[in-house]
Amino acid sequence: MQTLFIKVKYIIQAQVAKAILLNILFFISLIANSTEQNTIIKQISALEKSLQLDSALNVAYTALDNTANDSTKVEILFRIGTIYCKLHKCSLGIEYYKQALSISSKNKDESALGKSFLGIGAAFYGMSQNDSSLYYYQQALDIFSKLGDDYNLEGTYNNIALVLMKTNPERSIELLKKTLDGSQSRNDLFSIYKSLENIGEFHFNNSNYSEAIKYYNKAHIIALELNSPETTGKSLRRLGLTHYHLNNPEKALNYLIMQDSFNVKFFDSDYSDKILELETKYRTAEIERDNAIKQAQLNIQDQRMLYLYAIASFLILGMIGLYLYNEQRKKAIKALAAQKNKENEQQINDLLNDQELKSAYAMLAGQEKAHKRIAQELHDNLGSILVTLNMFADSLQNKKDPEALKQLASRISEVAQQANETTRQISHSLDSGVLKHFGLEIAVKELMTALGESGSLHVENHIQITTQLDSELSMNIYRIIQELVNNTLKHSHASKITLELNQIKDHLSLIYYDNGVGFNKEDIEPGMGLKNLESRVDNLDGTITIDSQPNKGTTTIIDVPVL
Repeated sequence: MQTLFIKVKYIIQAQVAKAILLNILFFISLIANSTEQNTIIKQISALEKSLQLDSALNVAYTALDNTANDSTKVEILFRIGTIYCKLHKCSLGIEYYKQALSISSKNKDESALGKSFLGIGAAFYGMSQNDSSLYYYQQALDIFSKLGDDYNLEGTYNNIALVLMKTNPERSIELLKKTLDGSQSRNDLFSIYKSLENIGEFHFNNSNYSEAIKYYNKAHIIALELNSPETTGKSLRRLGLTHYHLNNPEKALNYLIMQDSFNVKFFDSDYSDKILELETKYRTAEIERDNAIKQAQLNIQDQRMLYLYAIASFLILGMIGLYLYNEQRKKAIKALAAQKNKENEQQINDLLNDQELKSAYAMLAGQEKAHKRIAQELHDNLGSILVTLNMFADSLQNKKDPEALKQLASRISEVAQQANETTRQISHSLDSGVLKHFGLEIAVKELMTALGESGSLHVENHIQITTQLDSELSMNIYRIIQELVNNTLKHSHASKITLELNQIKDHLSLIYYDNGVGFNKEDIEPGMGLKNLESRVDNLDGTITIDSQPNKGTTTIIDVPVL
């Protein structure tokens, strides 16, 4: 018995030791992956901060191809998006931010999702599309508020303040001071620098240059503590420009020369001698230039009047000749135009009349065809249903048995529901005329307006389509939106929906959100609504991502190529 106890004891000890060893190996693997990720991101950020943007992109693309870790991919996509915005190619930046958004949504990584929205908002701000920028910033705010992420909340408020500087200056300065207080409470030097810089920019844009100087000076002191050539160079440039507007050219020159030193790739910390050397060279060149100009003026003073007289004479003769030539040319053109007008006037009138007749015939033919189709639908479908309903109603008077009455009432309800569905289909058929004649953008806006006017939903939408879309593509996108709205009305119990539909180059991006009860995709069987959505998007060679959780609403992201 004692031997058995000892064997069991050894077996348990061996299993515990094995489990401990596996855990140690697992944590070593995690640390290795984290170290690799941090090394790559730090390398890209270092190249970006030193303004070697092409090299930063090369490293980022190579790393993106060689990593299978979604978290690392998202961080690299963030950096690529930021670099393209620094290169003034924000439309490209948006594409990479949206890739990060798709991965984050799939992995339900809310922190990365918020950063993706923040990046997209910043890119739209760089493209001066302030409405879209504010929309994505609000999405980021909602996520960071829920996570309690004070650092990113302050950054988002800072960005919103920049958007609102001209349209709502009171709210802008309120947000900037709020973020400054938060950064100071956390003693986050870089965030303090950004807040001071933005408050200075606010005063600069409002021509309060003295106040701007005060905040730029504070930002410059923080930039020196950060020991960053990029931030220090920016603060020096802002100080130089502000002193220029205050009519302090000497101070402005000093700051701009200092900024030039900070932009040198291998900057020497002992920059005072370089600044003095640059300033001395500049002032010496300026004096030599002034002396040379004065000497040249003295040398040519006697000849200038002669040249002026000669040039004036040539100009007068040239103007007289040009005037005579233009008068002759005008007469010839008028005669030719009169002749051409007579010849073309009848042709133009014939073409216009012919076009008007064709348009009128086409409109009448289309109306006649639509009327016949609707009449046929009413007669064949709705008419027969109503006859059946009337027959059941007549039978109802003769039924005495309660059970028979109950069954007949149930059948009447089914037939009435069928009549209602047929009426809705005919109505949708009529509504598609708006899409045909006025295009996808107006049709969707009318649909959203009708929903809002119903009083049961608060509707927000932002639609921007830059080219004429293929009619089949437009119809499919319209049906997809109808299906999304239908799902909201049937299942979500939502009080608000938001639709974002934008054309970015050769892609249509659709983001649809409702604040309803949501659902867990793993706990439900997909119904016809979800299957129809997926089938339509697949037929368009697009992608669809549905993010939903119980009591947290539903977000649907669809990306479709525009051929």
